[in-house]
Amino acid sequence: MKKSFKHNGYFSKLTLMVLFCVAPFCLKSQWLEIDGLPGGKILSVCKGESSVFATSYDGLWRSTDGGEHWAKVPLMDSRCFVSTDGLNAVASFDANLPFPFYRKSFQSTDDGATWTEVTMNPNDSLYAPEQVFGHYAYTRKAGSLYGVYRTGDFGATWEFVSPEALFTFIPDAGKMYRSNEKALLESSDGGSSWDTLSVFPNYVQLRIKKGDKILLSSTLFQIGDFLYLSEDNGATWKTMPIPSEGDHPYDIFALHQGKLYAFRKFSSYAVVADLSTGVFEDLNLPERSRTGLGVVSTGEKLLRPIYYNGVSLSNDGTSWHKVQGINTSGKLQAFDGNLYATPGMGFYRLKPDKQHWELIAPDFELRQIQSFAVEGDYITLVSSSGQVLVSSDGGQTFEPGKNEDGSPAYGNYRMEEAGGQLFGWDYIGLRILQPQYSDNQGLNWKSLSSSIGSLYPTTLAVSNGHLYLCDTLNLLYRWDASAQTFEQISTTPIPFAGSNRPKFTIFVKGDTYIVDEPTGDFTQDTLEARYFVSTDAGQSWTEHLLPLWIIECSADTIFATGLGLQAGISTDQADTWQPFSEGMEGNATWLEIFEEEVFASTENKIYRRKTNGELPTVPAAEPADFSGLTAFPNPFSDHFSVQFAKIKSVTTARLYDMLGKQIVLPGEPFSDAEILFSGLGHLPRGVYFLEIESGGSRSVEKLMKI
Repeated sequence: MKKSFKHNGYFSKLTLMVLFCVAPFCLKSQWLEIDGLPGGKILSVCKGESSVFATSYDGLWRSTDGGEHWAKVPLMDSRCFVSTDGLNAVASFDANLPFPFYRKSFQSTDDGATWTEVTMNPNDSLYAPEQVFGHYAYTRKAGSLYGVYRTGDFGATWEFVSPEALFTFIPDAGKMYRSNEKALLESSDGGSSWDTLSVFPNYVQLRIKKGDKILLSSTLFQIGDFLYLSEDNGATWKTMPIPSEGDHPYDIFALHQGKLYAFRKFSSYAVVADLSTGVFEDLNLPERSRTGLGVVSTGEKLLRPIYYNGVSLSNDGTSWHKVQGINTSGKLQAFDGNLYATPGMGFYRLKPDKQHWELIAPDFELRQIQSFAVEGDYITLVSSSGQVLVSSDGGQTFEPGKNEDGSPAYGNYRMEEAGGQLFGWDYIGLRILQPQYSDNQGLNWKSLSSSIGSLYPTTLAVSNGHLYLCDTLNLLYRWDASAQTFEQISTTPIPFAGSNRPKFTIFVKGDTYIVDEPTGDFTQDTLEARYFVSTDAGQSWTEHLLPLWIIECSADTIFATGLGLQAGISTDQADTWQPFSEGMEGNATWLEIFEEEVFASTENKIYRRKTNGELPTVPAAEPADFSGLTAFPNPFSDHFSVQFAKIKSVTTARLYDMLGKQIVLPGEPFSDAEILFSGLGHLPRGVYFLEIESGGSRSVEKLMKI
């Protein structure tokens, strides 16, 4: 499991079976779960009869109010997809993994309220059921019995349907519809036989069948540059040209309130056309807000999965907001006496109760964040494109950071704070690109190249308030801000097994140094993950054959993630580890020490406990300063009133838009139990937020302007 140097060849992979040695003493494994962050590793959305489903790497979610609020379906937590014909549905897991690994499937006949597992014979060549029609679940079969089969008794028996094993269909009005090369087909007997409805001059793919409306896309040369649309159930057809760039056509479609929306899978490109004109216009989605699989209309709302980052809702596609209830975790980091987090999109601050989160920087709710730093009212974010954006007003407005020549600062995908300075850089291959620093919260950036000099860094990392560098000679250096240079702090090279692959973790506390070496190498693919420890300020090193990712410390206790896909705790300078993720759902991926507590995030949950292992005490909730808060009418057009049972005086009442800008204050002084907002007819349609503060309580309600 560990050894001192010299290196003497390959190690047996059997050593990885022993993940932990017993630590000198045992800390309690108690964790308090706190609110997750809105998001979720969403793959797709699918509409049932009155429910909407969202599938994710974290399992299956269901909404019964048109997509506003969601609850987890108590099935297994795994990658999944859902097919439904309205009332009935089938949920299959690990659908993107190759046969024979995805074999778990459930069927529902009550719109997703309850589920029954579909029986799969482990010795059979059936794939997991992928579609549903009526009370039948359909699947494909490989091998000599190639074809499509269906079950009407939750897998107890299977019936052969068709030799065309690759067909997929859309159910509508008690029939099944599918495309086959240049034809549109219809089945009235559950897929046993098919009739030709229409024939086209080129290959087509059925996209939508909803009532009298049918949409097919051209697949000529694999470029969907026009669509076929029928609004009379296939009696007549018209073509609709649609923009296309090379081999990346629009491939996700939704009909919503008389318009056709088209999205590109896994991208932020989208267009919309009024059915009366058939002319497409750009639909501006938030930057790098990638569309997942399937976009659906509930009639009132348009639901769009943000790939790997939640579900968004919109009335007309022009403005979007995240739904509530689908939670995820994310990167945790403490700044300036607060704990902050991002699940990839959105930027959140932990409330003083340490149980709930509040969204700050509203403009980034649906925008990706690579890195962040906070000092006072200054918030510095790195967007998905690598641009540095700085807010001096707590996240309400942002301006771009600038390079020394006045150009916008780009490329700082990795950004860290140390000693009151911000440092930014990027990795490509074996090189660190554009190392920079800023002395004014990211507003202006200067190059580190002259300070690095003849060093060739493979790693830059921050540990315990200092910036460290590892070079191609495998020596460690620390940034000296006063001298504007890097000083060498180790004397013996770290004996990495690979050839200067970037190392991502550097931990330094006193004379204890820890550096990781990731799995694989540009010249040696079989390289095992490992980390190296020096307890004499870099004079000698000890190797440990375990991966190591995030490291935090409290006094003499070290917390880390990545240890055999677990989290561990060490009290002997990372020599031995005791697992400490028991009681969590999943394994911890991010750690942060904040106010003598450890905060840990797993796939979609966030936990906290004291650094000594004790469970934090949660104070009893104090009575609300006001109750029964309602805003009427909602949706509103010109005015609305806020009514509530008041206990203490209302001190604040404000209306904000999706960007967090203050739009309007009440039109008259507060009364004892009612606040009137009027003269709102000029506001654009969309989502707004009403903020009410009374005494020490604050409430935010969402309203719709129509």
